[in-house]
Amino acid sequence: MNAPKKVAVAVAVGLLSILATVACNADKKLAAAQETAAILRIKTIQQAETQYYAQFGKYAASLSQLQDLIPADLASGKSNGYALSLTSRPNGFAVTAAPEPANPSSGRTFYSDETLAIRAESGAKAADATSPEIN
Repeated sequence: MNAPKKVAVAVAVGLLSILATVACNADKKLAAAQETAAILRIKTIQQAETQYYAQFGKYAASLSQLQDLIPADLASGKSNGYALSLTSRPNGFAVTAAPEPANPSSGRTFYSDETLAIRAESGAKAADATSPEIN
């Protein structure tokens, strides 16, 4: 291979390396933004549950029961690459946020309940009441 071709190959490899780094950083930033949005959505659900409890003396058992207190997209259970669900428990509620299958860049799941602590897990294990609390 002559010198100009070697330089061209080296430049191409360098450019591909830079593009791969930029793409990786963009994926990380997107995942962080989606996780932050999921946490904020959980906080919105917590506030709505508090209002619902004050009005009805019990917690809502589903997101649709909170539809007058939360944004419509959140009531649908999908928001910013996360699927959210709400279930009732004796004397409380549990809300979870898990990355949708079409959202592979986000890897953490989130959980909260009537204690209002938000907990997270990375990897295959879904967050639950025993997961580490996030600040």
